[in-house]
Amino acid sequence: MQALLELAMVTRDHCPRKNIFAYLNLDPQTKTYQLLEGLLKQEFSDDNEAAQALYGEGKSHRAYQKLRNDLKKLLVDTLLRVNLNQPGYN
Repeated sequence: MQALLELAMVTRDHCPRKNIFAYLNLDPQTKTYQLLEGLLKQEFSDDNEAAQALYGEGKSHRAYQKLRNDLKKLLVDTLLRVNLNQPGYN
């Protein structure tokens, strides 16, 4: 959970628009949005707590694992697209 939280924070801080949710075009009704929001607001102390809040199940729940992996891929892909030649990165 800590690594995903750090990835979310770095992505948010380096997002071309400062609103990561708008940049990622996430609908507030989606579980991806809810997980990312919960991470950034530090509402979840661990994967079990996040899985319980989102699915009513533990961290080994298949849907939670897929959601977590999908969010991780989305955040990594977003970071890879950051233009480091922009002012403020030099």
